[in-house]
Amino acid sequence: MYNEEEVLTSGSISSSRVPKVIMRLAERLAARHGTVTIADEASGIHIHLADPEELIASGPKELQSRHLAINAEKYFGIGRYDVDEFPTRENKEMYAKYHAQDKEVPCAVSMKTGKTYRVEDLLHMPTLQARSSMFKNVNAGKVIVGANKRLLVRDEFGNLVPEWVAEAVPLTSLPDNHPAITYLTQRGFDPAKLEKQFEACYCTKEKPESRGEGRYYSRLPGGMKNTPQGRIIFSVRMDGVRWGYQSRYIDIWAGDNHLFWSHNQQWELIGRRQPDGTMYEKYPADTRFPKGFAPHKYMNATGCERNKLLMGFDAAVESQKDKPFNMRYCVLVEGPLDAGKIGPPGIALLGKSMSDFQAEAIRKHFSKVFTMMDNDVAGKQCFAKIQSKLPNIAIVDIKVPDHVKDVGDLSYEEVEMLLKPYTENLK
Repeated sequence: MYNEEEVLTSGSISSSRVPKVIMRLAERLAARHGTVTIADEASGIHIHLADPEELIASGPKELQSRHLAINAEKYFGIGRYDVDEFPTRENKEMYAKYHAQDKEVPCAVSMKTGKTYRVEDLLHMPTLQARSSMFKNVNAGKVIVGANKRLLVRDEFGNLVPEWVAEAVPLTSLPDNHPAITYLTQRGFDPAKLEKQFEACYCTKEKPESRGEGRYYSRLPGGMKNTPQGRIIFSVRMDGVRWGYQSRYIDIWAGDNHLFWSHNQQWELIGRRQPDGTMYEKYPADTRFPKGFAPHKYMNATGCERNKLLMGFDAAVESQKDKPFNMRYCVLVEGPLDAGKIGPPGIALLGKSMSDFQAEAIRKHFSKVFTMMDNDVAGKQCFAKIQSKLPNIAIVDIKVPDHVKDVGDLSYEEVEMLLKPYTENLK
């Protein structure tokens, strides 16, 4: 196991290492929102600025706190694998391409309230001075390029990896009435299968917050925090090394279309379905949750570089190792629970895109690829992105039925029937 005394940090970044398109965006934001900072974080280069709503609530101190974070790489469509090679000189054609890719996606999120913003909207807000008289003497904003320490530890092989949670219990060791088991069985999952495929477990204790080491948890209204504690943990192993994990909060629909959330193993009502059945009313008045309560559904381990992870990878490779290479296949999906319904050889991309690094790992071990993406516009677009990354591999897109959102909403039997016409000759 890793040595907790041997803590290393990474992630420093200098001005020369920030792509020009990101620096330009930061300068435009600083002109309207005050000083901004640029940091190299686990999920990409981020721009931090004052949260417009929090400015109203807290006043000028928010100019220092800067609760709003923009994943600049997501906004421009730059993968972690691209940053080192991104052009240092002006390239207007590439700038236009990246700028157009995700401009409609709300890539800015408040670390205090969870509210999201479109970057385009932030760029067209009035200046601080025009918004309120309390900012009339605020100087023009600056761009500060700094370092964000990301906690990494050494595993038993000497690899630098994100640290594991303080305490976790395997799913098969939990009682049948445990919230994690209730959630999984309600959705038709076999906890034992998930444990085998992803080393799935339940986090009973998270390590304490330590900003000096890079470990901190965003706060929810009401004093609660977004931490892996109280969540189901899905481990990511590639070539025997555990490169990180993703955690999922626990919620269930129960009794008269009510939505409950598990906090400290206690079920709390957070919403109810509207009469038409299409939406649910979030956080009704009879709950203890304050306005704006919105925990992150998924959380990655601090220090994870998601574009270099494939969840379920080792289990998928193991399931195909005895076949000739020309018959080895995998099924690519978006999230861990989707891959869980497939079982090995299901692999989760942990998103809606594929990096060069991920593509190379797939190409090395599999000759055929099937995709089963979410039943939404972004999911349908994902297939084309994967094709572009794997031009010389046979790829087939298997459509998810219209009555479900994703593979995770299907039964094991339904998934097997969907795959059978494509895979029966590969067994």
